[in-house]
Amino acid sequence: YNPVLAGAQITGVQVLNEQALQVEGQSAVIEGIANSQAQIGETTIALTAWHRLRGAEQFQALEGHLAAADDEITLGRRTARTLGLGLGDEVTMTLGPLTRTYRLTGFTANPGFGGSNGVGEDALLTLEGLRRIDPEAVAAGLGIDAPPTTIARLIGQLQLDNTGFPELPPPVLNLRRVRAVPYLLAILLTVLGMLTVGHTMVLAIRHRRRDLAVLRALGADGAWVTKAVHSQATAFAAAAVLVGVPVGLVGGRLVFRTIADGIGAVSTAAVPVGVISLTAGVLLVLANVAASGPARRARRIPLSQGLTAE
Repeated sequence: YNPVLAGAQITGVQVLNEQALQVEGQSAVIEGIANSQAQIGETTIALTAWHRLRGAEQFQALEGHLAAADDEITLGRRTARTLGLGLGDEVTMTLGPLTRTYRLTGFTANPGFGGSNGVGEDALLTLEGLRRIDPEAVAAGLGIDAPPTTIARLIGQLQLDNTGFPELPPPVLNLRRVRAVPYLLAILLTVLGMLTVGHTMVLAIRHRRRDLAVLRALGADGAWVTKAVHSQATAFAAAAVLVGVPVGLVGGRLVFRTIADGIGAVSTAAVPVGVISLTAGVLLVLANVAASGPARRARRIPLSQGLTAE
């Protein structure tokens, strides 16, 4: 999810006084927000419009560029896909007796204010563009991107009604509900991996007990046997890491891109190199922990039993 307005949503403002927002010493991005809805064919979509009052532009286009003129519009990916629209196409909207045509300039992750589902749904346009289809539209809210202390000062100085932080859009909330599943799966796979390493070491010692007994008869002590077992466990885990990390990165990127494109969000996946390196190191340590029991068993195998021909 692209948090287009990463601050508090403040409602109850019918007239925006730009001079009142020029507060000394305040570092904030402030935009007026208006909402409406219209029909494209038989589909009703929510319209979100903005009017930048102060600071840098907060909305971002995933492809193309944001609507900048009153005859331009930006759609969420899912809405554009449903309507069969592409960049540069004409978008004809109807609201009551009015029908207006806009040019589709880009795709964006919508903030989900008002009646919009947000992310890949609905439309984003300028305040002047919204008034072409809804002449009575007013900027009835503010989007503020600033530190909490700055937001609190602005609320007090402008005497605004603070409704608190906006709720995340439904698609993002749905993903958040299942966010723990990958971690639970990782824990399960780690336990299974440790059991696999332990079982592999037990089988290896059983198959190689004669070799180990010969080496012990030639002077190898218990410490050497322990090192041999742990070396094999480390090599086994390292091979799994060398294969699993690239496969996991490619597979994870494909899965993430599929989910992100499905909801119309930003599909660029970040690669947490530090977390991956730490996880690989932890897996090597756990593999050696799992091999400690088989190593102890290998040291205790009697020479007579190990040298007995199978």
